[in-house]
Amino acid sequence: MDSSTIKMNVTHSASSMRFQELRFDMTQTIASVKASLEMRLGSASDSMSLQLKNGSDEVVAEMSDNSALLGHYGPQEHYTIHVVDSSPGFNFEDFEDTSKVEKFKISEEAYEKRDDTFRKFKENMIKKDPNFLKKNKKHVDENFQEEEAKVIEIGNRC
Repeated sequence: MDSSTIKMNVTHSASSMRFQELRFDMTQTIASVKASLEMRLGSASDSMSLQLKNGSDEVVAEMSDNSALLGHYGPQEHYTIHVVDSSPGFNFEDFEDTSKVEKFKISEEAYEKRDDTFRKFKENMIKKDPNFLKKNKKHVDENFQEEEAKVIEIGNRC
């Protein structure tokens, strides 16, 4: 990542989702940032207002000049671009609540009749090689796991 690229978070006024560590170029215009966000969020760039928020979630700047460069507003690593959409085309909650999504269901009999299932694939592989599932298991030394656990911190990205 070169010095003109910065990792920032993105939030949206119509959603509780937080997009983490998106990369932006400091030399991008705000219009270009909006176009990029339009592709990710689905909100029309002409209905977006962008706010720059610091790590404490305080508004540092209103990024209202579409011709200004992102770097002009002084963003820092892990600051947040908050998108305020004046006319959201859809409700993000429709996509966040998976209980509203109809699930695909298939009966056991219909599943058994299919030739392209994982179960059939697994059975065929075991017929060819009885050790198919056994040979890929990795054994990790317990001391190694304990040493690795000491360097892992809560909140680290994985």
